[in-house]
Amino acid sequence: MVTQATEEYIATRRIGDATVTLINDGIFDAIPLIPWMDAPAAEVRRAVPEADASGAIGQSGMIVAHVQIGSALVLIDPGVGDLESGSWLVTELKLRRTRGVQAVSWLLIVSVRQMMPFVARIQ
Repeated sequence: MVTQATEEYIATRRIGDATVTLINDGIFDAIPLIPWMDAPAAEVRRAVPEADASGAIGQSGMIVAHVQIGSALVLIDPGVGDLESGSWLVTELKLRRTRGVQAVSWLLIVSVRQMMPFVARIQ
């Protein structure tokens, strides 16, 4: 059961036969969208007026997805890994972890344990 303290980081929905859980395990506070776009800056600025002076937009989540259909599990993780203070993810994109990272760690352990019998069969 998801407690109120984690509701802002974890959401689970049924979609057909699938149970899909999304976990926000980090937040980017500055994404340099305009410099990354392959288009003239003026055009991008018209399309993204909320961009700041450096061309960055803020507050986008780093989402991990867990999908379960019957006994089959799929974990979709963008793979940030451990954050070091000097990493460009921290210095440039201003990534910070949420409490959701603890849920992802727990989910990885559970998923790996459940997948081990399948891995052993295909070796």
